[in-house]
Amino acid sequence: MNINLDQTSQQIPNYIQKIKAVLVERLKTQLNGTIKTDRGDYEIVKFGQIGSNEIYLEEEKLHNLFSPNAFKIQGTITIKIQAYTPNSSKDSYTSHIFAISFKPTSMKFHHNEEIFSIEENINISSIIVKD
Repeated sequence: MNINLDQTSQQIPNYIQKIKAVLVERLKTQLNGTIKTDRGDYEIVKFGQIGSNEIYLEEEKLHNLFSPNAFKIQGTITIKIQAYTPNSSKDSYTSHIFAISFKPTSMKFHHNEEIFSIEENINISSIIVKD
C-alpha cells in the first residue's frame, strides 16, 4: 500500500499523543498515589487531562523516534490531578495542575505494535503545583 507523503504529516500528532499517554501511564505507576511537590506532599485521587507540554528529543533528529534503539526525551508535562494534602480529609480533594519536569528518559518504539514503551523509571527532577 502506498501512502501520500502529505498525509504523513497528519500521522505525527498521533505518535506524539502515544508518547504522552505512555509518560502519563508510567507516572501513574511510579508516583504510586503520592506526589512530592514544591508545596509538600499530595495524595492522588484521580489523574485528569494532560495540559501543555514541553517535551524534547535529546537529539534534534525526528527519525530517532522510530529507531530500533531507545531514544531519550526530557521536559515538562502538565497534568490536572484530583488530589488532597495528607493533613486534610480524603473527601476534601480538589483539582490541581502539576508541572512534572523530568530528566532524559529512555523510550523505545516497537514497530510491530506501533507503540512506545519507557525503558526505565522516569527521572523526575521537580513537581510544581501550578494553581
